[in-house]
Amino acid sequence: MSYNFKAIESKWQKKWEEKKIFEVKEESSRPPALGKGKNKSKKKFYVLDMFPYPSGAGLHIGHAFVFSLGDIFARFKRLQGYNVLYPIGYDALGLPAENAAIKAGIHPKNYTKKSMANFMKQQKAMGWSYDWSRVINSADSDFYRWDQWIFLKMLEKGIAYRKKAPVNWCPKCNTVLANEQVINGCCWRHEETNVEMKHLEQWFFRITDYAEELLSGLDKLDWPERAKKLQKNWIGKSEGTEINFEINSKIENCIILHGSPSKDRTKEKDYVSNNLQHWIPWLKKELENRGIKVTAPQMPTPWAPKYEEWKKIMDNFDVNENTVLVGYSAGGAFLVRWLRETKKKIKRLVLVSPGKSGSTSNKFLKGFYGSGDNSSIKNNFEKFSIFTAEDDISYHIPNAYEYQKELGGKLIHLGKGYGHFCEKEMGTNEFPELLDEVVDRWPVFTTRPDTICGVTFMVVSLQHSRLMELVTKEQEKEVKGFLKKLKSVSEKELENMEKEGVFTGSYAINPINGEKVPIWAGNF
Repeated sequence: MSYNFKAIESKWQKKWEEKKIFEVKEESSRPPALGKGKNKSKKKFYVLDMFPYPSGAGLHIGHAFVFSLGDIFARFKRLQGYNVLYPIGYDALGLPAENAAIKAGIHPKNYTKKSMANFMKQQKAMGWSYDWSRVINSADSDFYRWDQWIFLKMLEKGIAYRKKAPVNWCPKCNTVLANEQVINGCCWRHEETNVEMKHLEQWFFRITDYAEELLSGLDKLDWPERAKKLQKNWIGKSEGTEINFEINSKIENCIILHGSPSKDRTKEKDYVSNNLQHWIPWLKKELENRGIKVTAPQMPTPWAPKYEEWKKIMDNFDVNENTVLVGYSAGGAFLVRWLRETKKKIKRLVLVSPGKSGSTSNKFLKGFYGSGDNSSIKNNFEKFSIFTAEDDISYHIPNAYEYQKELGGKLIHLGKGYGHFCEKEMGTNEFPELLDEVVDRWPVFTTRPDTICGVTFMVVSLQHSRLMELVTKEQEKEVKGFLKKLKSVSEKELENMEKEGVFTGSYAINPINGEKVPIWAGNF
């Protein structure tokens, strides 16, 4: 039979649009007025397809197939007597739309607007029964302002956070590529350009906090068992424990500045105190047992310190990129100022109940602490940690928060029983929490902790953001060469690759038997 689809389909599509027959009308759910007949309200039903990306000139055959299914279902529910809401929208904000605009050489806003207009024309030609009065455009500020509001709420609750993670990077496009845009290790736009793997700071959501809720919720869904199984495997729940392996990291030496009076100064008024008993000798011994050189000098006149006197002593120490500096009380404030003025780069900085310029009226301390832009040194160390406690000196607690705000890093607020971190207030001269911040400990998850005695080696992914912390100078060339073999961060690609690895040069210490275990970098 002859079917003039152009004439017939365009005729009815025009009538549908003129009559607005797919626009949803809110029918009254109130009981009818007396004598007005029966309530004619219908049950409501909501049908929603995923929104297409307007990152091409128009629809492709995949759109035609997928969106026809949604349309069939919406029409089926209407025939069943439901008041069906079937809207449409465009996922128009993000990398695909931006990349398409770059390729076309026009502004993303203009490209997206033109692309959406063609999408609508083609969707209407397909006869899909959308409610065109309810079109959503995710690139419209009226829409994404609510995305931003939701994001800020998630940030306030600690659900959103930043960290470094690997991405595909095209040096010619100067942009990140999705895994699908990496073809045989090269950029989809520039076939001759090799894709690089870069670690960039990115935003993440703590979806793992909801893993258990998602798992238990699957049992309540009327889904095919195959789909449920896929979801469970994606969540990937495993029960086990984390074991901390200490790493013989590149730490060469540790300098501890405390500012407590030496024994020959106990006659000084107001300085006969429990400052003489502290955790420094214990920490020194622990670090020296690990082969780390430790210096803990007694600095002059801590009750009225002079910055130039302390600086003269500090300048004589060997401070380099493999040095850890630990500053206690006034010693912490001195180290921040000293790093700010010398611009020295170090391995890590740890402050314990630090002093600060704005928190004291003591004229000696104000001159000693100095003032300046502390944030200027935030990139001068790999790791920064600050300790404070619930029963610490009252004005030292906000100091810790101010330093954390200026320098980032990790703020460790301990409970009661630590005071100003003196032995008498702590009830011990051991300070294991501080040791954990000075040495490198990598937590390793295992479902079989009973096999720990049989550990012969450890593997760290080539994609790990801290990989290069483990790589020694002797192994750096080999590791970087192996790293270049990775053409994408795609999980699918990694799964299909033959498992390979390269020695980092570092060793982990087995916490059970103290044996050294070599650490390798692997492509899995």
